[in-house]
Amino acid sequence: MKIFAIRSDLIRKAKNLAYLIYYENAKSFYVEIADDVDEREVPLLLSSYVKRSKETVDAYHSKLWVKQRIVRRTVKIWVKYSKKIILTVMMNLNF
Repeated sequence: MKIFAIRSDLIRKAKNLAYLIYYENAKSFYVEIADDVDEREVPLLLSSYVKRSKETVDAYHSKLWVKQRIVRRTVKIWVKYSKKIILTVMMNLNF
């Protein structure tokens, strides 16, 4: 299990708005929303959960929230030396 804090750059104080929990064995995400947050502080997808006073975001919507924040594309890095391509690194994010 890995836990990540969800924070906002817009708030002056460094405040944990929620926690993203990733279960590696099940490959599932969950978001636990902090008790002392306002619906205007959290990201839009999470604000509806705050309005309804729900503390846990289900696995489907948590994964959707993660997918919105990761750019899904193939990244190619070309390193050239003396007009020769030495290295090509390809990274692909798969869900």
